[in-house]
Amino acid sequence: MAEVDVLVVGSGAGALAAANRALDNGLTVKIVEKTEYWGGTSAISGGALWLPVNGQYPTDSRAMARQYMLSCIGEGADVDRVDAYLDRVSQTVSFLGSKGVALAANNEYPDYCQHFEGALPGGRTMDPQPYDGKRLGEHFHTLRDQLPFMKVFGRISLSNPEGRLLSTRRKGWVKLLLSMSTAYWFDIPWRLKTSRGSRLTMGSSLVAPLGEALFKRGLRIDLQHRLRSIERDGSDFLVTLDTPEGPKTVVAANIILGCGGFEHNAALRARYMAEGALPDHSASPAGANTGDALLSAQKLGAAVVNAGNAWWAPIVRGPMAGVEDAPYVLFMERASPGGIIVNKRGMRFTNEAKSYNDFGLDMIADQERTGGTSDVWLVFDAGFRKRYMVGPLMAGSIQPDKALPSGWLGRVIYRADSVSELAGQIGVPAAALEQTVARFNEHAVDHVDPDFGRGDNVYDRYFGDANFANPNIAPLAHGPFYAMRIMLGDLGTNGGLRTDRDARVLDARGVPIEGLFAIGNTAASVMGQSYPGAGGTLGPAVSFGIAAADAAASRHH
Repeated sequence: MAEVDVLVVGSGAGALAAANRALDNGLTVKIVEKTEYWGGTSAISGGALWLPVNGQYPTDSRAMARQYMLSCIGEGADVDRVDAYLDRVSQTVSFLGSKGVALAANNEYPDYCQHFEGALPGGRTMDPQPYDGKRLGEHFHTLRDQLPFMKVFGRISLSNPEGRLLSTRRKGWVKLLLSMSTAYWFDIPWRLKTSRGSRLTMGSSLVAPLGEALFKRGLRIDLQHRLRSIERDGSDFLVTLDTPEGPKTVVAANIILGCGGFEHNAALRARYMAEGALPDHSASPAGANTGDALLSAQKLGAAVVNAGNAWWAPIVRGPMAGVEDAPYVLFMERASPGGIIVNKRGMRFTNEAKSYNDFGLDMIADQERTGGTSDVWLVFDAGFRKRYMVGPLMAGSIQPDKALPSGWLGRVIYRADSVSELAGQIGVPAAALEQTVARFNEHAVDHVDPDFGRGDNVYDRYFGDANFANPNIAPLAHGPFYAMRIMLGDLGTNGGLRTDRDARVLDARGVPIEGLFAIGNTAASVMGQSYPGAGGTLGPAVSFGIAAADAAASRHH
């Protein structure tokens, strides 16, 4: 007889939601996490959930959302899973609310693909509201911390709207910065315990209340328990785990696999994914997501689909929290006026301000056209350098060139007095780069981009600088000129185990493997290769996590 009704593998938002729902359904639950911290990639993410027709944006409709999703996904869309996802939005919102996750629709955050019918200028992305980490007690210290570059001074957490306000220097940003800094430094009793702020935002404020709900009911998360193998034992599963005390076996009636994809498995990446997309380019926790669940489920006959896909994101590299060469994702910097992105031929190849996933796809397409590496270059002028931060590089108004750490010039950032000289430093044809800059500048004075339409839609402008006539466009007018190397990175893989509307894992014939479920990046995404809006990863992870727990309960009862 099974030791537990449900074994949940992983501790991100989807896994925590599934564990909570299984408890609600009266099932016995065990939850295990491979690393020494709980929260998964969800904890270091923006924490948003893309939940259309959530009742907080009056002009949305199910028909519009469905049309938009199917347009984004394109050929091969799993219509049954799309419909299931849309049908469960209200259930997802109310369930999260019941576990202490306060959600608010971000009415200014646009859908990513504004050119598709059914796209909205806001309202479908829901942000978890700030959470007091002190409520976690001792579990606060084992919650995976956000990445330093997503915090003010590497210490103070920001919500998504606060981050946008500061990064784009909109009205009130100085007041906000002072207010947050004061609250942080004057919390003296907490400062004596840790430099980490107790105010949790973004992904941390999504997973923290879900964890708190489990802890309150006496469930612990077993850390440093890595999935090694799954075997069938009649109607149950024998699950072998590597633990600090050695191998352990758990007998479970149901397994919910919510432990990420395989982005840190070099062999699987080489088998499935685009050349140049390397494990150390991924922004997910290093070494965590190595495809343990995917490989274990395959041995049970599970089908894998869309394995070449990832949640693509351009990155720059630089020092971060003691790591000399860490990846920084460029979510918003590409939209800032005064910079362009060129390929190895010194030519622009796409709209720099488009979503990070679509930009990554364009990097792959450009690599296929031009050969060699997918690396490209962000080229910008002195005005851009002064105004904006890029990855590890603070804005010049805060960190002027003379304050750059030794060794950064010519490695993290390149600088030259002329565009031609800069081209020589970064190895692109000088004449081509000069011509590219000249053409861009010619049209930038009129605030337009006839080549790629940069700044022509509400998503582009969301991360732009409102102080400019076109928030995304300004000439590269004043030297010195700068460049930073951009590489193809990701937020995790999004192809994986094939599942149905209830998150049941399917075999090659499309038949469910009874009792085996997969959610989040362990499963092939309902979004296909597309990224419809902020939270297009976490929304489905939580929704299908709830569905998996309900399906497990129906088997049990």
